Order: sequence, then C-alpha cells, then structure tokens
Amino acid sequence: MNAMKCSIQILLFAMLWVVLHSSCQQATSDTAHQTGPADDPLFELVPAGSSGIDFRNELIEDVATNYNVLSYEYYFNGGGVAVGDINNDGLPDLCFTGNTSPNKLYLNKGNFRFEDVTERAGINPPNKHWSTGAVFVDINDDGWQDLYICQAGPEENPELRRNLLFINNGDGTFREEAARWGLDDGNRSVQAAFFDYDKDGDLDCFVMNHSKYFRVILAKVFKDLERKEALEEASSNLFRNDGGHFTRVTEEAGLLRYGYGLGLVVNDIDGDGWTDIYQANDYSVPDFMWINNGDGTFTDRVKQMTHQISFYGMGCDVADYDNDALPDIVVVDMAADDHFRDKTLMASMDTKGFWYFVNTRGYQYAYMFNSLQHNNGNGTFSNLASLADVLRTDWSWAALFADFDLDGWKDLFVSNGYRRYARDNDFRNLLAQKREQYGGTIPLEHRAELYEQMPEIMLPNVMFHNNGDLTFEKVQSTWGTGQPSFSNGAAWADLDNDGDLDLVVNNLDQDAFVYRNRAVEKKKGHFLTIRFEGKPATVLNTKVTIHAGPVTQYWEYHPVRGFQSNVGQEVHFGLGAHTTVDLIEIEWPDGKYSRMENVAADQILNLKRGQLPEGPKPARKPEPTAFEPVNPATLGIDFRHAENFFDDFTVQVLLPHKQSTLGPRLATADVNGDGLEDFFIGGA
Repeated sequence: MNAMKCSIQILLFAMLWVVLHSSCQQATSDTAHQTGPADDPLFELVPAGSSGIDFRNELIEDVATNYNVLSYEYYFNGGGVAVGDINNDGLPDLCFTGNTSPNKLYLNKGNFRFEDVTERAGINPPNKHWSTGAVFVDINDDGWQDLYICQAGPEENPELRRNLLFINNGDGTFREEAARWGLDDGNRSVQAAFFDYDKDGDLDCFVMNHSKYFRVILAKVFKDLERKEALEEASSNLFRNDGGHFTRVTEEAGLLRYGYGLGLVVNDIDGDGWTDIYQANDYSVPDFMWINNGDGTFTDRVKQMTHQISFYGMGCDVADYDNDALPDIVVVDMAADDHFRDKTLMASMDTKGFWYFVNTRGYQYAYMFNSLQHNNGNGTFSNLASLADVLRTDWSWAALFADFDLDGWKDLFVSNGYRRYARDNDFRNLLAQKREQYGGTIPLEHRAELYEQMPEIMLPNVMFHNNGDLTFEKVQSTWGTGQPSFSNGAAWADLDNDGDLDLVVNNLDQDAFVYRNRAVEKKKGHFLTIRFEGKPATVLNTKVTIHAGPVTQYWEYHPVRGFQSNVGQEVHFGLGAHTTVDLIEIEWPDGKYSRMENVAADQILNLKRGQLPEGPKPARKPEPTAFEPVNPATLGIDFRHAENFFDDFTVQVLLPHKQSTLGPRLATADVNGDGLEDFFIGGA
C-alpha cells in the first residue's frame, strides 16, 4: 500500500512538473511576442500624420470572381517597398506597390517628412493592375533613377500582367516604356534585379516569376510542362541588354525552369568573381542557386552546395552575418512559433511525397522551417537556423540583414503575417464539408459567409539581435518594432542621413510602417556608409571588406533583397566603439581593386568610380590546413558503399530520420602486426 501511495505521489509530482514546465515555456514564447512599448526603444514608429506617408495596400476581395485567396493562392502576398533618390537631392525617396490599390511615390523632404508625388509622377497608368515587386535603377545611364514594377495577380490574360518600366524624365515625371525596352514580361512576376551577368559593361535583367499551378495533381503538372510554351509561362526570365533593348535569353542561359519564385538576391555566392542568382521557391520546387559559369550560362547547384533548405521558400537575403568575410544566406518559411498554431496550420505528414521529390525528382531535402546557410568557405553551406534560434518566425515574407544597433554585427528583420488563413486545418475541413454538402460547388450566396470564417490574426514582425556568437535573440518588443500587422515587403534605408538604418514596411489593409532608428541619437556605436557613383553596371555588385581593429566585415552592394523590395542604395557598416576604419578593400564588378586606409568613422562616403586608384586584386595565400586530401585510388582503395533500399517510415511514420541508412561501420587495428593501422569497412 505504501509503495502504491508513493508511486501515486511521484506520478502527481511528475504531472505538476510537466504543467509548470509547459507554462514556463509558454510564458517564454509569449514574452517573445510582447508588443507593448518599451521604455526607451531603439526604433520610433513615425505616424502617418507626421510623416505624410499614408499608403495602405487595401485589398478588394470578391468571392464571385478570382479576386480572393481561394481562387488565387498568392492573393495575400502583398506589395513591396522600393528606395531610390528620384530627384538627386541626396535623400532617399520611397515607392510602395499596391495590389488592387494604386502604387504610391513619396518624395523625401527631410526630417521624416514626405510628400505624395504619385499623381505628378504618373506611375499608375491604365495598364497598372496587380503590382508586386519594385526596384529603382538608372537603366539608361542618364543619371536619374528609373523605376521597374512587376505585376502578377489572378487575371489569366497576360496583357493584364505585363511589367512596367518608368523612365525618369528628370523633372518629377516618368514615362512608361517597358514594351519599348523589351521588359514587359507577361508572366506572373514577383521581383526583378538588374546586374551585369556577362560583364559586357551594361545592366541585364532577371525577372523572377511564379507558376500558375495551384491545387493541382503533380503528375498532370509535369506532363503539361513537357510543352515548351507551358514551361516558358511557368519560368523566371533572364533578359540580356543588347544596347538599349533587352532580349530574352532564358533558355540559352540554362534558366528555363518551372518554379514559384518569391525571394531574389543576386550576389557572388561562390566567390569566383561572377554574379550568381539565388531564387527562393515556394511549395515543392526547391530553391535555385544559379551559379554563373562565366560563359553566359548558369548551373543550379543548390543540391551540391547545401545539405537541406526551406520547403516554402519566401523572402531571402545574402550577407556576412558572422564577420568571416563570406556571404551567408537566409531564407524564411512559414513555421509557426507556438504549439497551437503549429498544429492548426501544419499539413499532414506525407513521407511518400517527400521521398518522391528527393529520390524520383532529384530535389534537395526541404523542410518547413527557416534556413540560415552558413558559408563554410569551401563551396558548401551548413544550415545553422536551429543553432542560431531563427528557425520559426511564422508566415514570413521579407528577411533583411542589417546592423541596426551599430555594434558591428548584422541583425535580422523578418516581416510576417497573413490576412486570412486558408490553410487552417479546421477551415479546410469545413470547406470540404460544404463542398460535399453542395455536390462540389458551393452556391454563391453561401461563399461570402464561409469566406468570413477563415481565421485571421495580426502578428508582430520579428527583429533578431545578432549576439556575435552565431546566435540571435528576439528583440522586437524592446526595440519597438513589435506592432501587430499583416506585413509583406520591407526595406531599410537611412532616411534622414544620420548614419543609422531606418525601416519601412508595406502592410495589408493597414498603414505602412515607417520606423526611425535612434541608434546614433542614443550613441549605440559608430558607423560608416559608402554610396557609389557612376554607371550602375560599373558599381552594382561591388564587394567591400573593411577592417577595424580585429573585426572584419564584408558586404556586396546590391539593393534588391528581402521580399518584393529594394533597400537603400548604399553599403552600411556598424563599427561599435571603433572611430577609425583601418582598411577598406573594394573589389569592383570588373575585378579591379582599390583600397583606402585610416578612414574616419561616422561619415557617408560618396565614392565615384575612377576616383580611387585601381589595380589587380592582390593574391592571398591560402590558409594552412591541418589535413590534405589524398586520392584513395593511389592507395589501392576502390571501395564504394551502396545501401539497400528500405522505407523505414512504412513501419514507423514518426521516426525523426531513417535508421536503415546510417552508412557503413568502420574499425581500425594493426591486424598483421606490422606497426601500421589497418581498417575494416562494413557493408549495408
């Protein structure tokens, strides 16, 4: 009896411990989501009445047409933010794109005051429909920032989806000339990036598109994609600049590929001097890591260079977050960071589907979490998102690296939120029941009522502070950026030229966020900003490495990053306590090299191409290594392990990973007593 009583007491104690431990975990999770004002936040949210920025990406929803999320899955992907100086006054101006709302252009008047110049600028012509990503670029080398706006949306007619190119007239007005330049892509475009991929001295253009295939049987999709015209409609496009007119060279460049592009960065990922393309893809299509071969073609090497990637790839960024002078990659996904939402939004496990993509289609391993690809310096990346504590940020869109607090380490901002959760499991069950009730098609008079039952919840965007040890910490509540929202595109820029980076966010059905950064005012640290002048093709993708004391930082200049947006057109470094940069190394896009020494901090350097002496990049001696590779064949070793196929998950679906493919066992010993170690390798 005493033993039973003791057992019951132990059981009750264990249950109490579990409850308390669970409560503590929930409290910790809730703390990360606090949205109340901090005592002295790093960022100040500037109200629309003060800034003059009254943009709202308001959506018209109509269940009787395709203008709803049940008909067009990307209905709530929102719009972007583009940053550029349209009047050359040294102040960054802002463009916001709207879906069913007009685009808006705001002129920076200084001191966080903006003027709405949309009507005069003329950026909402009759062929403006569903605008998505935007980028400022001087496409004609006349010294004035032009504006390229992508279009997508639920319309089937490609004429209603053609992208727009606004040429800056230099007087505050723009003229639309996308067709004249050959850039009126009629696919479903999300973002574009201009860069000189072939090093011929002019800007080429990569337009990232998304496929039309939603809620379809994959076998039928792959069958349809055997038709070239279907594949072309589902692919992103590369346009080569042929001197004032662009020619589509997608197929010749090896880029004709079906995808769901959402995130885009152009950067020299493998460090060979040629600009590569990273395209984050949604759904089952893996991300594309298009490595530039230097001969006008690209090769997707995401499977060779990574171990696993995000499944629902959304926005992305490329930057050196750990200060080892190598570019790292972040891609955000849609994993909820609380248990309840994780279960209500999680799809059923499909192990057969997973292995179909990996084994039959040859896709990279992909999981529904954020990925943080740490550059190993040998042509490979390791996903450290879990170690860094950036694995889950909910239904995320923009991902932006930047040193917001000027401590010398790049922080990470992630915008998130979704207007209505069509993927909520309870709603999907209800939808299935209604379809069965009405024989497959729900009558129009009942659709609106059902549509309104979709869950909706505003969530705070996530701000991660870089701890400088490969980990990050959530600080949105203490930094003042935790307002609940439905946020999409975002961009950083020094809007007041004070040396710290401000933040602008495009929201659905809500005023845009304009955050003033107070890092300089609060004396958080020193900074150095570099703005390049010259023909865009001669400065875009310039690599800058700075050395301040023992700290080295690296940045490759290109403003397109995050989601549907372009950030400030500058290179920015936080310096912490350092008041001098000992050395600045600049590698120009054509491979030439410049340097500056003993540069004072706390200034904006305007560097014009040709202003500094240029020469060949100095050769660097390779770092000594503890080991060197040896070809096994030279030692008479020709062993190659081969596993026997067995599907473990048919036996136990909840296994974290397969147990039957753990590889061969290895044992060493001096078998023949000659003083040399021999080894034995087991089979499958």
